[in-house]
Parts: sequence; structure tokens; C-alpha cells
Amino acid sequence: LDVPHPTEGVIKQIACPIQVPGTEHPRRPGPQYGEHTAQVLRDSLGMTDAEIEALAARGVVGLPSTAVPMEQEGL
Repeated sequence: LDVPHPTEGVIKQIACPIQVPGTEHPRRPGPQYGEHTAQVLRDSLGMTDAEIEALAARGVVGLPSTAVPMEQEGL
């Protein structure tokens, strides 16, 4: 499948091998690096934005703003 990606353009993705008549599988890329980190820490652990930013600044958690571009990771 060709799936639009917010930073990489169109990417190839494997289609779901299970096909159910009358249903359609979502066509979306996987989550971005750290995309849901702040939400999980806030909603599940009750952390404040300041606490989350402090963890990100120390490299404990990743947030989208701290992501390293793939070409810099050597991927």
C-alpha cells in the first residue's frame, strides 16, 4: 500500500493480510517518534507539562520536538 506520511512523503506499507468483506482497513502510517508520549504521561501518570519537558530535556523520554531525523541516525 502507498500511505501518505507527514514527514517522509508517500511510504510503502504492508496491507493487512486479513480481509473481511464489507470492511476497509485504515490507511495511515505508524505513529511518529514520541507522538503519544506526552499524552500517555499526562493522562496515565498525571504528570504536568513541565515534568514531561524536564524528562525530555534529560533524554529520558522522546517527544516529537526531540526526534533525530532518520538520515542522522544512519538508517
